[in-house]
Amino acid sequence: MSLRDLLKEAFAKHQSGFVKTEPNEIWVSELAVCQVKKQLDKEAEQRGEFNVFPLLRGVAMHKGIQALLTEFVSDKVKAVEYKVEKEVCGYKLKGSVDVLLTDNTVVEIKTVSRLSQPFYPEHVFQVLTYLHMLNAERGVILYVLPNEVREVVVLRDGNVITDVGSSLVPVMTVGDDVLCKAINDFIAGKRVHPFNECSRCVYNQVCPFSITRV
Repeated sequence: MSLRDLLKEAFAKHQSGFVKTEPNEIWVSELAVCQVKKQLDKEAEQRGEFNVFPLLRGVAMHKGIQALLTEFVSDKVKAVEYKVEKEVCGYKLKGSVDVLLTDNTVVEIKTVSRLSQPFYPEHVFQVLTYLHMLNAERGVILYVLPNEVREVVVLRDGNVITDVGSSLVPVMTVGDDVLCKAINDFIAGKRVHPFNECSRCVYNQVCPFSITRV
């Protein structure tokens, strides 16, 4: 077996850890991604056309950064892959925070090939959801690009501060009411992505539900 195949096998086993065990479980990450894209990914995988390596690169980068933090600044790290859970609208909302610092700062690591905006709203939504679930006040999105790392601070009140000089920019707030709506939309199979990700999607030209063409 080639090393590439071993990596694919390792990635598949890693992904299996996110399988739902109860019918009323919903993962935070599911509310922050387009359901149509997930279905198109699945169909591409069935046709043998899905490229797993960008996702594998993301997992490797997550693991590497988590290992660096826990090994060399362990006094600042409370936990990695910190499990969170909250009952919302009769559903069990679950998540896994990439890194939780000792001051209760939520850290989400995002590996991207490019950043066409200072931050992506779906990532802010994910961090705000974790802040709400943990009753924490501050989160950080760590964008890992090919040649640099950018840091975006997300505050509980919905304000965002980027490291490229922007001021406080109100984005959104997240509470049980917002999460309940997001869950109901998810359960109903709402097609249009709530964060207008279409312009950045690899399926932009073929998806019948795309609201943007580039």
